[in-house]
Amino acid sequence: MKYTRYILVLLLVVCLYIEKSYSQCTPPQSSSISVCSGSQVTLTAVSNVSVSGHRWYTSPTGGSYLTSGVKVVNSSVPYVSIYTTTCNATTTYYVASVCNGVESARTAVTATVNPAPTVNYECSEDF
Repeated sequence: MKYTRYILVLLLVVCLYIEKSYSQCTPPQSSSISVCSGSQVTLTAVSNVSVSGHRWYTSPTGGSYLTSGVKVVNSSVPYVSIYTTTCNATTTYYVASVCNGVESARTAVTATVNPAPTVNYECSEDF
């Protein structure tokens, strides 16, 4: 009976340690961007802690992820990934870090689409 208590306490400590290590996945840092309509957009996410990757979404919670992004730095810290897409309207994307199979909270990243500039010109037949 005495050893059973020690084993149960040990299991509890191990479970708390595992839960703590899974819950420490911090959201990545990212900045919003502005582009012209129809332009390609490259969004970047950076994690300054050890993560196994990033996942990009179009919703703040739930849903299937669009992509895991493309890792662009050959190291584990910082972990930098990019997601490239084409935007015709202002869109907010969301990116999460993945640590040990568990996702962090999502960071919002807005791609603001500005109208393409117009050029006004007049032609005259007078030379």
